[in-house]
Amino acid sequence: MAFDHLSSAQRAALAGVGEMMRKARDPWCLIGGAAALLHGVEISPLHDIDVLLSLRDAQALLAQLGLASNAETGSDRFRSTCFFAWTGAGVPVEFMADFSVLSDGNWIPVVPEPAETISIGNAELFLPSLHDLIAMYRLFDRDKDRARISDLERLERRSGEEI
Repeated sequence: MAFDHLSSAQRAALAGVGEMMRKARDPWCLIGGAAALLHGVEISPLHDIDVLLSLRDAQALLAQLGLASNAETGSDRFRSTCFFAWTGAGVPVEFMADFSVLSDGNWIPVVPEPAETISIGNAELFLPSLHDLIAMYRLFDRDKDRARISDLERLERRSGEEI
């Protein structure tokens, strides 16, 4: 897949995340706007890069970066056992481990299920499938998520036609 729609800053930030995650021991993936962008949705500006990862990898990354978890910064709809942000990539990167979303009164775990691998430079990035990303956006159910579902569904239909 060509990434002509990525700005040089987006490319550099995403490659930086891939390099940072190279030592991950467990499955991880990008979610949110960065995942939609890499699937082909135009997102400008990309406000942050969301990384869903295991608690073990999050703790190792915290130690490597010398940061502390801000899990208490969750909201009434989203929570993580470990949450932290890193600004060294040019675009803020938010890491979430043991991430859950409140839906219909129940906390639903969102686990990293990488289905696609994207290479940018020497870095590999992992993404959920289009279908799984759409399901995630439906679960999150915010205005910005609902706005992206139709773009993702159009991409999903187009990819189905190409098969």
